[in-house]
Amino acid sequence: HTHTHTGVCSCAHECVQAKVFASVDEDPETIKIRRGLRLTARLLDGDDQPLDATADAAISPLEDGVRSPLTQAEAYTSAYFGASYQTESMAGSARLEARDSSSGRRLVAVLGGAREITKTLSFSAAARHQDETLEGQPDLKETDVRVGAVWRPKGEGLVVLNRLDIGQSTEEGVQDRSKIVNNLAVNAMVTDQTQVSLYHGIKHVDAEFAGAKASGTTHLIGAEVRHDVSKKVDLGLQTTWSSHDGSGTQAWSFGPSIGVTPKENVWVSVGYNVSGFEDEDFEAAKYRSEGPYIKLRAKFDQNTAKNVLQSLGFDRD
Repeated sequence: HTHTHTGVCSCAHECVQAKVFASVDEDPETIKIRRGLRLTARLLDGDDQPLDATADAAISPLEDGVRSPLTQAEAYTSAYFGASYQTESMAGSARLEARDSSSGRRLVAVLGGAREITKTLSFSAAARHQDETLEGQPDLKETDVRVGAVWRPKGEGLVVLNRLDIGQSTEEGVQDRSKIVNNLAVNAMVTDQTQVSLYHGIKHVDAEFAGAKASGTTHLIGAEVRHDVSKKVDLGLQTTWSSHDGSGTQAWSFGPSIGVTPKENVWVSVGYNVSGFEDEDFEAAKYRSEGPYIKLRAKFDQNTAKNVLQSLGFDRD
């Protein structure tokens, strides 16, 4: 498996699997039913600065663990139940969490899975729903769905990744917002020393706030070229364009960078964008703001990640 300088991972399935070990084995309440299937369950009562529960998803690229008013200093009851299943070619997990306190309640449900269809094609999916009721505040409902695919033809130096995100957020009586984002990345080794990456992103947002409705579509196109001048040093140049249909605005980002490989499987890059912009919904927009930036990447395969988790005490049979 390989990781390119531009961050495209050709071992997505193995990287996802590492999350299973970290999430389902970290509690002493873990129950191993049979090979490949594990369950977790816990009921907590507490007061005075309760800790956030462990991550919602055993397999999920969705962000979680955001602190809310429910986790402030107060008496609370929290319970969760999780299950995961894993084989050599697929993995899946589900989790339910409930928290009740004097200020309100929160219910969270998460479902995730990944499957390696062939040695060159992998899929993953995750969904998360949160229902939160807080005293003196509007009820909040949020739903996020993410579907990803990786295609890496053998011996062709090509990696294609696509990720679709769908989100819906409703704050009762205040606002309603839906968002669809698709990220596509293609990385190709055109020679033994040169690689080219192409990016395309599209985002559509519909929002309603206090009775006023608005919508807009954003497009993003980008490219990056990197060339190895030696075994340890490479040079890069990127350019990215973004356009918003609703406002008619456009933005550009472009600039050079230099990468260094100080040791095997470790890559550090320093760059400077002469012009830039920010958009957290697009993967290709990372490191595209104006000014200097630093990237640090390290390669982890399945065995490396598992050894790290074992050293931290997370991977217990």
